[in-house]
Amino acid sequence: MIGWLTKLAPVPDHPMRDLKAAQRIVDELPKGDAYKCLLELSAWIESVVQASGYRLQTRAAIIKLLDESGYAIQRKLQQEYLAQNRQAKFREQAVWRALVDYWRALANGYLYCLDAYAMGARGADSLKALLPLLAGRTLHAVGCLHKAMLLHYGPVDDAVWHLLSRTWLFVESCQLTEERVALYDHSQQPGSLQAEFMKCLFLSCSSPDSLLPQQIDLVERLIDDVADNFVLSHEPDSRSSFVYDLAVPRPPGRLVAGMVVTARMRFVGPSMASVRLQELARALDNPAAVTAAGYSYVASAASLRSVLQHLLFYWSMNPPERKWQRMPAFGRLTVLHGFSDVMRGVLFNKLAVPPAVLDNRAVLEKQKRDLDMFGFVTAETQQLLDSLAASRSEQEQRAESWLVQNVSLGGYGAILPLLRSDWLQIGCLLAVRGEHGDWQIGVVRRLQYDAERQTHVGIEVLAARLMAVRVRMEGLPHERDNGDEYAVLFGASLAEMQTCTLLMRSSSYVASRQYRVSELDRQYLLEPIHRIEHGEDYEIVEFNILYPLSG
Repeated sequence: MIGWLTKLAPVPDHPMRDLKAAQRIVDELPKGDAYKCLLELSAWIESVVQASGYRLQTRAAIIKLLDESGYAIQRKLQQEYLAQNRQAKFREQAVWRALVDYWRALANGYLYCLDAYAMGARGADSLKALLPLLAGRTLHAVGCLHKAMLLHYGPVDDAVWHLLSRTWLFVESCQLTEERVALYDHSQQPGSLQAEFMKCLFLSCSSPDSLLPQQIDLVERLIDDVADNFVLSHEPDSRSSFVYDLAVPRPPGRLVAGMVVTARMRFVGPSMASVRLQELARALDNPAAVTAAGYSYVASAASLRSVLQHLLFYWSMNPPERKWQRMPAFGRLTVLHGFSDVMRGVLFNKLAVPPAVLDNRAVLEKQKRDLDMFGFVTAETQQLLDSLAASRSEQEQRAESWLVQNVSLGGYGAILPLLRSDWLQIGCLLAVRGEHGDWQIGVVRRLQYDAERQTHVGIEVLAARLMAVRVRMEGLPHERDNGDEYAVLFGASLAEMQTCTLLMRSSSYVASRQYRVSELDRQYLLEPIHRIEHGEDYEIVEFNILYPLSG
């Protein structure tokens, strides 16, 4: 009798009418093409959610199957996006959009099942045992959607916070907050739903707009490792540093003394997570200790240390204070980027002669050395030769004009033209000049896109007083003389200085060597202290000035 009634039950008019049919279609997906495969998975998830006639358990099982089938595919695409190997702009945008659409569809699909359970849909009771897993995967999908938007520097849709809040309210209502689940077969160990919820919150609290995409990815993995140490409460206490309002679709913010507390607010803090990060930072000099402690990161010790310092700074119980007050401002900035153009700007401005005249001898000597050693001119030397032809007018044509939003003693906030610049990223080198000022050296510290796709940039000015100098590394007797390189001195003159900072071309710095620096008609012997910062094509190094040279 029951079997006869089951046959009369409505069957969904959908190619994935049951789990077996769904598996057959999944087996035929183009897994050799990760991009196309992820697009098809997203479309299937959306169609399964929209189709009518499914029992809740069947719909949830099919979405779960599609999720598990897409896990390796989305990881492959994310790695491609993070590689940023000068791929075509269209491809980069397409990969990012595919990732966002996939995680959005998956989060909506899982949440549809949770909502149906809460409303007592047909077959809801059969889903009860799966609730912790489905809720955990919903939180995970929302977190991945949030991360994908951050990798593109926003804007983060309000829908992310709406999805996160709805899911967490469901988790609390079902008393699942402390349930521990292994989200996928590859998961190393089960984690609590509360930890999964707070991963998204703490990624937002980590100032991601001042990190490179690769650093955002590293931050996410660090958060994964310490998420069980975060604390959450319904009332602010001594461990609370951030507040998240489940009633308002916006990111978490700093807890402020005296704020009005509502029933939908949740208060979170890093607690012992900060201690774990401090222990990892201390262990970085001993790779064996890092591995023994259960950590595994594909990043250099220097990169990892920099990200750890960043997290500890922004997770501090005492909120970071702005060093300089920002003031609204309106005007234009002329902007050059990259070491070569920045160097030319300083040379034109400070020495009032074209760099072709200054660089000609050194570059031609470099060309001759290439021919003697290799029989051809290297790409680096050819780039320098091409740059000699640059005139002032060509330099001005390459410059961009940015609109200033605010200004402080430490830098500028600016808006770029709507056309997005491929070169723009956190840490890139700039020379900036106001409408009636000299060139200043700066670095991009913050980057964000708003809903109108305008680019908002935070620029830290590293030096306002500059001087072009020649730098030569003191060679050993058996070494070939590599000649002079141009560098920028942060300051007006080496005279009376005991230490100095130089902006140099990438790979010019060798820690154990001394340098001869020529400033107009004076020469000095310098010894490096440490490298302060570096980017793709530049290094900023601090030196001790040993003594002046006679000639």
